[in-house]
Amino acid sequence: MHNATNSKYIFAARDPLHRIRTRSKIINRFFLHHLLAVEPSRSASSGDWKAAQRYDEADLEETPLEFRTNSTLGSKAVSLVRFFHIEGSFAGGIYIYFDSDFYYSIENCIPRTKLPANISSTTDKIWKVSLNRTSENVTLQIDCDQANVVTISMSDTTCSLNGWSTIWSRKIARFYFVSPTDTATVYYRPSLQGDAAANWTAVDLKIDLQTTPLEIKTNVTTSTSEGSSVIVIFYTSQRKSAGGITIQLTSPPKYMIRSCTSYIDFPTVLPTAGEKVWRITKTNGTDIRLQIRCNGLEMVNVIPSNSTCSDGGWSEIWRKDIEIFRFSFKDTASEFYRPYIIPGPCSGLKAEWTRNETTRIVTSTPFPVDPDTVIPVTCSNSDFYNKGSQEVVCITGTEFGYIDEPKCVERVPEPCSGLKTEWTDQLTTSAKFPVPAGTVVEVTCSRPGHINTGAGKDQDRKTKKETSRQQRLSLTVAAHSIVMPALQQVGKRLELQQVPD
Repeated sequence: MHNATNSKYIFAARDPLHRIRTRSKIINRFFLHHLLAVEPSRSASSGDWKAAQRYDEADLEETPLEFRTNSTLGSKAVSLVRFFHIEGSFAGGIYIYFDSDFYYSIENCIPRTKLPANISSTTDKIWKVSLNRTSENVTLQIDCDQANVVTISMSDTTCSLNGWSTIWSRKIARFYFVSPTDTATVYYRPSLQGDAAANWTAVDLKIDLQTTPLEIKTNVTTSTSEGSSVIVIFYTSQRKSAGGITIQLTSPPKYMIRSCTSYIDFPTVLPTAGEKVWRITKTNGTDIRLQIRCNGLEMVNVIPSNSTCSDGGWSEIWRKDIEIFRFSFKDTASEFYRPYIIPGPCSGLKAEWTRNETTRIVTSTPFPVDPDTVIPVTCSNSDFYNKGSQEVVCITGTEFGYIDEPKCVERVPEPCSGLKTEWTDQLTTSAKFPVPAGTVVEVTCSRPGHINTGAGKDQDRKTKKETSRQQRLSLTVAAHSIVMPALQQVGKRLELQQVPD
């Protein structure tokens, strides 16, 4: 596959089929890649992002498809390739079975049938699938090591299974080797006549998960991705099942540990950023530990056991060493992948967090710090508060992971919802609560024959001889003040002002 250098991304093959005309023959862009490729495999051995490819493009009528297997008779291995129309409609599929004898089946045409005896005796076999379509029929041909083993002109007579005329009449534009059913196919390529040395593409993706975590990049949000999923399946070096992880980007988002748990809601809120980098880590030891991080934040940390796994077969599966992985054809969210190589430390907070003196974000943590270190952050200005995450996680340099990006915003006082409790037996107001902070509220004495002196004491009217007026008290809620006893008061105290009639 193409390599992305300097962290430039390669997009997965999800776009409509594009073709390039070469020597008057149409060769789709995937096949052209094989003519130009340098490396024959997709070994995940560097930190570059690679496309999380589940299918490739092919036009079997123009260029046959070749694939290699190295399974032996009796291994129960299966090779399964399925074909699709450009719009995604199913367009047929072929099984090769490595049982006590070789068998094959053609979906929607021929059930499981024994292959003829002229199958090559070599373990490493090259199979070729060709398709010839005319206005009258569709002819499918399967070769093994250059010997024809199946040729069928599809019709109601030759196809005993229903649907052949609908399925196989569709123009084939894409194909994939179906995980986890396919355990036999090792490589594939376009069959280019006269080019026996054409590069092969590995079906298996290599990684030693026990020593190197796997990172997967997605760029969807739970609000717009109902049904989008990351589905990665793990195998041993012999392509035996070794577990897998599914992440459903639904609302709420869920995860599943294959051969261990059913779907479980994430215990922690996911980062709000649309672009997410998921890191899957497996640690071997007396206990096996599985971790899932999202943008550096730990989402899942579980030790598979009889108490944490509802699937009783967890031990047999997860104690195997994982050396191969594939993306399921049902994966609709993964865009890129790479091995996680521990980066350098964080040297300081992001420049955009610290450049504005008024809204500057600070931390008490001294730098540098190692990746995955949790760092508390706050606002340097006491008149502002951090509206985002109170903690961030070091990724590398000045990159950090967080649920919501930290941001300092000015404090806005809560509105007042009523007079202070200790005033209400003596004072009353016509104001309708709640009122915004800073609102002037007039209060009067609620006891007949009394006036408010402004000092908080009631005096008899007759003694003061002030029957011609009633003194009013205005209450101004100072900036940054909250006066209700149920709320904590901050900033200045409530100001009392005696206002003359």
